Amino acid sequence: MTSNEMLTSRKRWTPHGRRDRHGALERIVPLRRTERKLATVLFVDVYGSMDLSAAMELEAWWLMLSELFELMCEGVHRFGGWIANFTGDGIKGVFEGPDGAEVHARQACQAALWLRHALRAPSSALLHERGLELRVRIGINSGEVLMGTIGGRYGRCYIASGYAVALAKRIESLARPGRVYVTEHTAALVADALKLQDLGAFDVKGAPAPVSVFELVETAG
Repeated sequence: MTSNEMLTSRKRWTPHGRRDRHGALERIVPLRRTERKLATVLFVDVYGSMDLSAAMELEAWWLMLSELFELMCEGVHRFGGWIANFTGDGIKGVFEGPDGAEVHARQACQAALWLRHALRAPSSALLHERGLELRVRIGINSGEVLMGTIGGRYGRCYIASGYAVALAKRIESLARPGRVYVTEHTAALVADALKLQDLGAFDVKGAPAPVSVFELVETAG
């Protein structure tokens, strides 16, 4: 590097007073147009995935996981949601739109019920062929999120983020295998259309107060 180049490099500072060595800040700032929206977030996770992957050949595990991802994605898209990202052995689905919170909350719950039913066939096959049990757990929460494109030089993706998203993930972690748990926020939006069982209040890590949790059972009537 010449002396002139070194001088130019030293003068490249971000608006926050820190030098941006790669010029990445200038490239990603225009992309950071975010929007607050009410949404319902659904997390699906394969329960005991580490045990399952250890008990199967790599190729067999890969094929099964590929099939599961296809089913998960189909369930979300079938009911009007979109895939925010894969989570290693699961997905994050987002439901939102102009028709109101009650609509996207119900769509997320319907997607969860559809997915639970769709997984019965591969679960039965795995149990019959290998003696292994395949179960997923699902968590759903509704609330305000921030949506926008994040990333810059090394990749970009459109995401939904915020406390409501994190709480949905916590609820999925609470769910018993094969069950669908929803927060009080989602329950209030779907109680007239879907059958719920009150599980009581849970101390959820990171939540400022205990969260009332409900199990989604089936469509009412």
